Amino acid sequence: MAILFVPLTTLAISELKGPEIGQGTGLNNMMRQLGGSFGIAIMTTIIHIRTMTNRNILVENINQYNPAYNDRDNANVQNFVAHGFPLEQARQMAHQLMEGIVSRQTMLVTYNGMYLLIGVFTLLCIPLIFFQPFKKAVAMPVDAH
Repeated sequence: MAILFVPLTTLAISELKGPEIGQGTGLNNMMRQLGGSFGIAIMTTIIHIRTMTNRNILVENINQYNPAYNDRDNANVQNFVAHGFPLEQARQMAHQLMEGIVSRQTMLVTYNGMYLLIGVFTLLCIPLIFFQPFKKAVAMPVDAH
């Protein structure tokens, strides 16, 4: 991100002269801050919505009619009983363990989706560079001695 700030600021104020440079730089920084704030707010909202959606999808498979879940649950209960916990406490611990697994998987799926969304957004923004007018032959000022 830090590598992008100098070129973006240079492009933003390249056409400005004299006292306009200070105002242009200030406006550029304000828009960058606002864009970042709105971007974070939008991403947080999407993460919140997608977390609940992904959790609901994952929880659909946790029921007594799913043989894979039953096998995993019974194995967890037996593991806790083998470590000396009473059967009822072992069942509660197995459910808490499964809750932790679902929570971790929900976050993993949600953030993977967000990284994909950010990547696609970034790729879609790359062609905008070609709409930026660049000066072809810029004469560099030479210091007179």
